[in-house]
Parts: sequence; C-alpha cells; structure tokens
Amino acid sequence: MIDRVILDVGDWLSQGLDFDHVAFNAGAAELRAGVLEDLAADGIPEPDRRVAFEADLRFKRQVWEIPIPLPSGDLGDDDMAALIDAFRAEYGRRYGRGSIVLNAPIEFVSLRAIGTGRTLKASIDAMDLSAVGHGTPPEPVGRRVVAVERGSDGTVEVDVHSSEVLHPGHIVRGPGLIDGTDTTIWVPEAATLEVSPHGTLVLEVRT
Repeated sequence: MIDRVILDVGDWLSQGLDFDHVAFNAGAAELRAGVLEDLAADGIPEPDRRVAFEADLRFKRQVWEIPIPLPSGDLGDDDMAALIDAFRAEYGRRYGRGSIVLNAPIEFVSLRAIGTGRTLKASIDAMDLSAVGHGTPPEPVGRRVVAVERGSDGTVEVDVHSSEVLHPGHIVRGPGLIDGTDTTIWVPEAATLEVSPHGTLVLEVRT
C-alpha cells in the first residue's frame, strides 16, 4: 500500500534553492510522522513500515515538474547540491542535454512522502488429498447442448460437470462444461482440464 502526502514549498523558490533548511526539515519530519501514523492505522507492523521522499523540481516558468528521489527527506548544503545535479541529469536524460539552459533558475515545487508497508504474500494451501481423482474423469451431472461456433447453427451435446465435486487429479477431456457457483468453463474439443493439488483448474489446449 502507498500513502502520499504533499508538502507545498512554494515559498522556498529561488535560483539556488537557498531556503530555510531548518523549516524544511521540520516539515519533512512532520510528513514522515503522518505517513507512519497512516501505516500504523492500516495495521502494518512497525518493522515493515517504510517512508521515502521525492522532490518535485522544475526550471522556473515551466509547467511540469520532475520527481527526484530524496532518500532521507532532510536537506543540508551537500544534499541540495546533489539534488540539483540529479535534477539536471534527469532532465537531460528525458529531453536531451541541449535542452538545459545554463544557470537557469530551478524551482522546488513540493515534497512528497511515500509510505509503503510490506504485507504477507498470499499462498494457496494444498487441498486434502484423501479424496482424489487419480487421473479419472468426474461423474457428469448432466448434458447440455451448446453452440460451438459464433454465428453458426452447429451445436454439440456435451457432458456437464459440477465444480463442487472436482478433486485434485480429476481430468475432464473436451468437449465439456464445468459449472461453478459464479461461472461456467468451456473445455473445447482437443483440450484437457486437470484439477491441480491446490484445487485450481489447469486447461491445456492442443493445437
């Protein structure tokens, strides 16, 4: 998950970006605290919370800004020089070095704090293998006539299987239908559907 907060630093625009570093760093610290609170409210454990910063910079009187990573969110004199160099390098990469006007004023438009929280990866557990299909077809629950080609009068009558009785190892050879609670799966002719150990349906179509 990502939470973004914008700090407007429009009052701190100048040729050399020479603004009040103490006030800026205090604002960045406030941003960081707010994002960490949001991550905590979302239930992210403290060791899994991360906050990164981006600075939006542009040449004076231009409309669009370029986001530049600002790892710590704090700015000192050395950090400012590195930030300006990174902006010029990224601008040149995007638009060509010849597009950069020497000594053109640079504006620091905003600071963005990006909070991320690491979450557990989803996993699929294997099903109970006490009832398995062992490569056999399940018993059909009926038959149904279906149209096999769009815009054609050709129809075919096929077996219908219920997804509720499918077990790992069951195989359905097409043509056939699998009726689920919220969908119907078509198994075309020359195709094979097999139920995996995790209960997923794997359809192999031979050409």
